[in-house]
Order: sequence, then structure tokens, then C-alpha cells
Amino acid sequence: IYEMWENNPQLLKKYNLHDCRLLFKLEQKLKVLSLIILECQWTGTFPSKFYVSELLDNYILRWSNPKGVHFRPTSFSKVPKGERDKEESDVAGGFVRDPVKGLHEYVHVFDFKSLYPTIMMTWNISQDTFYTEKPTDVPDIELIKTVNGYWTHREKVGMVPTVIAKLLEARKEYKNRQINAKYCSQEYEVAQGSQQVVKELANSMYGTMAQVGNRYYSKETAEAITLAGQHMSKFAAEVFKREFDYETLYGDTDSTFVQMMDVPDKDRLKDIMKTIHENFAH
Repeated sequence: IYEMWENNPQLLKKYNLHDCRLLFKLEQKLKVLSLIILECQWTGTFPSKFYVSELLDNYILRWSNPKGVHFRPTSFSKVPKGERDKEESDVAGGFVRDPVKGLHEYVHVFDFKSLYPTIMMTWNISQDTFYTEKPTDVPDIELIKTVNGYWTHREKVGMVPTVIAKLLEARKEYKNRQINAKYCSQEYEVAQGSQQVVKELANSMYGTMAQVGNRYYSKETAEAITLAGQHMSKFAAEVFKREFDYETLYGDTDSTFVQMMDVPDKDRLKDIMKTIHENFAH
């Protein structure tokens, strides 16, 4: 580019124009700007302040306050001084299984649906329900022990799970509207955009809890989520082996790659999934 700037500015102009046209075509296909604008409208955020954690913060504050829901987020002053300038803390991440190298046949990929949001709802993980020390004034039957050895309140509905449940319910509704709308119609585009917004917001909730300096940052709650995800991924591989003698070839956070040499049909796959769910329930 520097060489063109010095020796062939017309070629540089041609290159830049071509680059801009490609970006315009990409935007027409992917509609990133439209999604950004819709997310800002949805959450009441200025486009100049577009950032996922800002979107979530505005959404939570705008949604909760009119309903009289009070949520006391983690105080920024509680973040250790040495960590305040970091973008992320050293929170344990998702589990990645070492792959079995080679070319494999008959591989099925099983994916946990909305893994982190589901974990947050199942364990009721939220700063306002979370205990780093076992409370003496709460009966054991009302407590849920997290994978990293802390506790959440079973009966008291947390703010974070409430918000996620609301978002996932909204996504379900928008997806139904999308399915029932004429393809590429205005109704279809609006429903598609809206379900993408709520999906991103729900999936990003964990990230705000793992981000140092964020209003909702808490290493303990963030790891209660990631370590639960690790546990579920490892347990799924154990069940596949124990119940069906299937080998897990690879896994990454919410996906498990399983070799099934008997090539199960659709009904058989449903039975396998039912068995997996029953093992998790126990």
C-alpha cells in the first residue's frame, strides 16, 4: 500500500474503491450494522456506546427498575487493585478435550443448548443468590452447591436467571414468528433480527460476569458457570462410553464429538438423548 501511495496512486484508489464495494456487499448479506442498530434500540443504548456489556447493563437496569426488582451488583471496589486494569480475570474457561488424531467416520456432534445460560438458570447463579460461605440462617434444603464449592439459594429467584429466562422466552417467540412469516418479508426480517439480539444478550451474560471492572463481575460466580460446563462435558463423555460404548473423539466447551459406528437412525438418536438426559437428571 505504501508503495502504491508513492508510485501508483490511481491503483491505490482503485483498490480502495473495490475494498469499499466488497464491504458494502458483505453488509448487505450479513446485516451487521442493522443488527447493531436493532440491539441499541432493544436495550436503549446510544450507538456511540455500543458494547455488549453496555447493552446488557442498560437492558437489565431498564427492565428491572420499573418492576421494582432490586439487584445489588458486585462493587467495583471489591476488585483487587492489580486486576482493575485487566479486561478479563483468570477465570477458568470451558473444557477442551484433546482430539483423537486421525480421519474418523460416523461422527455425530452433540451440542448443549444454550449451555451457560441454562447453567445459570439451573443452579440459580446470580450475585444476589450467591454465597461464598455456607449461610447458617438458610436450611440446607434451600441451598444448591455449585461445582466450585460455593452455594446459591434455591428458593430466591436470582436477577441474572430471571433476565436470561425472559430473553430465552423472547427468542422462542421471535423464532416462531420467523417460522410463520413469509421468507424475506418485513415480518421475517424483523423477527430474525430480534431473535439474534436476544440470543446474543443471553449468551453474553456470562462474559460480563467474567470481565474485571464490570458492574456484574465476580470470579466466583463466573467459575461456578464454567466449571459446571466442564463437569457436564466430561460427564456426557462418560455416559456415552458407559451406556453405549461410544468413544468421544473431541469436545469444545458445549460440543461433544462422538463416534457411532452402528450409525443410529433418528429414533435411535432420540432414545440416546433421552438416556443422556436421564443420567444428567440423576
